[in-house]
Amino acid sequence: MTQLSQQVGVSVASAWRIARKDLGIFPYKIQIGQPLTEQSCEKRYEFCTQVDAMIDDNEIDPANIIFTDEAHFWLNGYVNRQNYRIWGTQRPEHVVAKPLHPLKLTVFCAINADGILGPYFFEETINGERYHEFIKETFIPDAVNENWLTDCWFQQDGAPPHTTRDNLQLLNEWYGPRVIARNYPATFNCGLAWPPYSPDLSPLDFFLWGYVKDKVYQEPPQNLDDLRKKISAIVKKIPVEMCKKTIDSFQERIKGCITTKGRHFENIIF
Repeated sequence: MTQLSQQVGVSVASAWRIARKDLGIFPYKIQIGQPLTEQSCEKRYEFCTQVDAMIDDNEIDPANIIFTDEAHFWLNGYVNRQNYRIWGTQRPEHVVAKPLHPLKLTVFCAINADGILGPYFFEETINGERYHEFIKETFIPDAVNENWLTDCWFQQDGAPPHTTRDNLQLLNEWYGPRVIARNYPATFNCGLAWPPYSPDLSPLDFFLWGYVKDKVYQEPPQNLDDLRKKISAIVKKIPVEMCKKTIDSFQERIKGCITTKGRHFENIIF
């Protein structure tokens, strides 16, 4: 709209008025949301209620939760759904064509209020064995060096490679009852179960991946090595203060999820 106002020689406010009132067009924001069943809403609500009570009782400090996740970074780019707008009088029917087998990197990061561990890169599909080897041989030694073990909680989502018996056992050996993962309480009678369909509760999903991808694709990477270097440089520059604010946002989202009884709440938190 700023560029349009400059091209036609009117103010930005006038450009908006012409578009919306005179032409009758308006912007649509691309939103992707996972369907929530009643059962998943109940689990989300139960988890958030439990964590909120534990925070109030000083049983868990959100600053000490290590949130972990993986994301795919494709070489051929990314559409930022948060900033992308299509102006028109009707909802757009638009299809974006992608290569059949695009080149990509799978990136793993861990974040808490003290900063970020990673990025770690995978060019092969992550299965249970690869995830086990990575946590044991790479992540745990780095966590020891950063003092991310004592009093820290380890969180992971419910992806099948994460929740094999061997991988849950590995987390139990290092973090004991301080694990947030699907099937963990049922297996060890301790810890917390990460609820299904809950990327809106994970700092990596609601902050880190979008932030990094926005930066990475400002100038398209030329190859996988270039992509790897861009991701590493961007992640390393994220200040600790930004990580602290992200963890604060997690607490706000916990309360937002409680307010909606486990249903979608993204739009009520800014």
